[in-house]
This record gives sequence, C-alpha cells and structure tokens, in this order.
Amino acid sequence: MNIAVFGVGYVGIVQGACLAKLGHRVTCVDIDQDKIQKINNGQMPIFEPGLKEYIQEAQKKNNIFFTSNVKTAMLDAPDIIFICVQTPRDEDGNCNTSYVESVIESIVPHLEKKTLLTIKSTVPPGIRNILEQKFDSPLIEYASNPEFLRQGKAIGDFMNPDRIVLGVGSQWAEQQLRNVYSAMKAPIYVMSIESAQLSKYAANTMLAARLSYMNEIANIADAVGADVQDVEKVVGSDVRIGSKFLRAGAGFGGSCFPKDVLALHYTGKEQGYESLLISPVIEVNNKQPLRFVEKIISKLGDLNGKKLAVWGLAFNAHTDDIRESPAVKIVKILLEKGAEICAFDSRAIEASQAVFGDTIQYVNTREETLPAEAVLVLTEWPEFDLEDWGNVKAKLSTSYVFDGKNFLTRARIQDAKLILVGMGICEEGN
Repeated sequence: MNIAVFGVGYVGIVQGACLAKLGHRVTCVDIDQDKIQKINNGQMPIFEPGLKEYIQEAQKKNNIFFTSNVKTAMLDAPDIIFICVQTPRDEDGNCNTSYVESVIESIVPHLEKKTLLTIKSTVPPGIRNILEQKFDSPLIEYASNPEFLRQGKAIGDFMNPDRIVLGVGSQWAEQQLRNVYSAMKAPIYVMSIESAQLSKYAANTMLAARLSYMNEIANIADAVGADVQDVEKVVGSDVRIGSKFLRAGAGFGGSCFPKDVLALHYTGKEQGYESLLISPVIEVNNKQPLRFVEKIISKLGDLNGKKLAVWGLAFNAHTDDIRESPAVKIVKILLEKGAEICAFDSRAIEASQAVFGDTIQYVNTREETLPAEAVLVLTEWPEFDLEDWGNVKAKLSTSYVFDGKNFLTRARIQDAKLILVGMGICEEGN
C-alpha cells in the first residue's frame, strides 16, 4: 500500500520504518527540516535498538522516503495517512491536539481521493466530532489505531504486538487497516473510534496505577520495616494479578504515562465525571523523587558540597528519552540541596545537557563518576547491575548505593560490604 506518516517523532519514525519492513511504500513527513536532513544522511533523531537498520534496509529497497514538504508527500495520493504528531498536555492536564489539527489542515488542500486519516497520536475520545466540524471534506474518513510501544523495545512491540486495535466508522475503513497489517499475526480488535482512543488511555493508566500502588506499598514498607521486594513476589504470584509493572521505585516517567493519566482524568471531568482513582496515581508518582532524596539526606546528612555519582538519566533503559524522567527530577532537587553531580548515561547525556547545561558534570564512562560520596543508580541500564562492586567500594567516601529503580542485585552489593538503599527495601543484613 501507499502510506504517508505525518510526524517523525518517536511513534512516527517507528511506524514508518516498520510499515516499510512489511513491504509498504512509506513517505514520512515532518516540518522539522533539520531532522529530515539528518535522517536522510543516516542520523537517527532518537535511539531505538534496530531502528537505524530497518530504515537503511527500507531505503535500499526504495520503500521509505523522508520529506518536510507536504505537497511532495501527497503527490502519489496515499491510500492511508497515519497522524503521529505529539499531543502534549496543557497546564491543566488537558491534551493539546493543535498539532493534529495543523497536520489535517495542511493535508486537506492536497487530497485527490477518499483517504483514511488514521490517528495514532494519543488523543481524547470525542475528538473526531471536533475534527469533522473543523475540516468538513467528503474526501476524509477518520480512524483510530493507537500504539502500544515500549521505548527501547518499540521495533519488537510493533512487529510482534499483543494486539492491534482498529477504531473505525465503516467497513471500508476497517478493510483498509486490515490490509495494512495483513502480514502480522496478532489479535485484531475492531471497535468504534471513541472506544479505541479510550482503550489507549485505559491501558496506560492501568499500568501507571500498578506502579503507583506498589510505590505506596513501598512507602508503607519503609514505615513498618517490611521489604517491598518480598511483597512484590507474593502479590505477583497471584494469577489474577500477575507480576508485571509491580516493581516499586522512585517514580515512573516518559512521554506517555504522566501525560495520558492526566488527560484521562481531564476527559472525564470535561464530561461531568470527577474520577476518584485516576488523579492520585499522579500525586503518588510526583512525590516519589522527593522521598528518594529524603532517603539520601537521611543517610548522608547535609548534601551541600558533597559529590554524588549519578548512573543513568533516561527515564528507562534502552532509550535516550529524559521526558518526565524521575532521574532528572531527583538531580534537580539534589542541586537545590547543594550537591555536586557527576553523571553518566550511555545515551541520554546530550538530552540532559539541554536541561542542566553546565550545572552538572558529564563523563563518558561509569568509572569516571568516581570517587564520590555515594552512587545513585537512577536508570535500570543492565550494565549498572555490577558483578563485582569491590572497585566501587574503594572509591566511595561512604558505604551507600542508592537504587532508584529497585533493580540491583542485593547480594552482590552486600558481598562488597556496601549498603543498598532503595524504595521499601529492608536494609537489615546489609
């Protein structure tokens, strides 16, 4: 099929690359000319394992093209247009759909036939009515096809999905989208556009709620002297619950969870329903970085002038994304407390420099962050879970390793006579 993808951000570039891998002819469009030029020169705008290889393969087969010119993208009259632009949250938590509207406005003058405008951007249910009123064209039919990609694992998630959700208003639209994904083996759920959009919000909010719930349990574990990791094993062994998204820590981040939870709360409120469960999910999460810093202060005392080694700034491993990263929030608080930060992240340094400038020191290896007062592990990069902590121990002024993700192997740290401090982790025996 002939497909256009508008928006070459995280979702859009993965969508384009994977559709090309499936054999479609894909044109990716973005107004950022510098970004397009870099991609055409072989530079990826994001770090995502496998992405560069997919795009290079598709370019050799002439299956994928990148342009900043809408007219050029519309010359071949695409069968389907996927809208993958950002939908940031406003100050009140509402979803800002202005980028979606701008894309449609730019497309309408170039339509030559009936075209399925499929929104992959996460937008609130009911937006179709607004769009149909603003852009009244007999050549447009809308659909929703939400993405469920995990950063760092997006290629695998796209090519081997748990499910494909098609929000459509006609059999024609359904068939068009089925044709797009005909080579993929996954359950396909067909529903209304509004149900599809709500499904995305519901899924992300459910996952965020599980994380915030376990963070609450971790906070109680700290108060009563229990160990949240033991609790997680018991709760996760219940087949009705399962073990995924139950690991406590210093908070969740990224471009989706915080934004989508707030947007879902706002959507209900806008329709006259005040949610009782959704808003606290964010409230708990917002407090976790501060709780983590309070733990550091309780062990190290006054932080003014003390050098801390920070391992990891990205919100999650296998990505360079620092949006809403707990690590960034923690570092900001530490700087306010007068701490000196020396940070390493294999992928997120460039993005972090745009936030912190020269207020923190950046190094090229984990080892260069030492000597220091203590180590703070804030992203679960696998290489941070050391086999031997002996060399680290020798270069610390204290015996503390602070784990903001609760993922380090405790026994290895104990073997080095270090003390592991996490969220809800019992320190007895360290």
